[in-house]
Amino acid sequence: MAPPPESSGVVMNTYINMLQAAIAGHGVALAGNPLVDPYLEDGSLRRLDGFLEIERDYFYLIDTTRDQENAQLFCDWIRQQALGVSGSARTQPSNAGLT
Repeated sequence: MAPPPESSGVVMNTYINMLQAAIAGHGVALAGNPLVDPYLEDGSLRRLDGFLEIERDYFYLIDTTRDQENAQLFCDWIRQQALGVSGSARTQPSNAGLT
């Protein structure tokens, strides 16, 4: 059986919306401590068995901005920051052309 198309299902645009949907019983939220600790403590959420806790010492940047120049500039800046580029690249992203 093939998985459903990616466009099917619910899409959340903020972390808190994702947590609220999980609390309301609309699915599973992949969330980390300490942000979910209060919800685990009061029983609003529960930890699923069989999953190991992982250390968060890295982040992912998924770039889907191929046709959006301003977003591409921002993604490029984030990559430079992550790589520790020295000099002017360590400043805030340029807002040239941003509206």
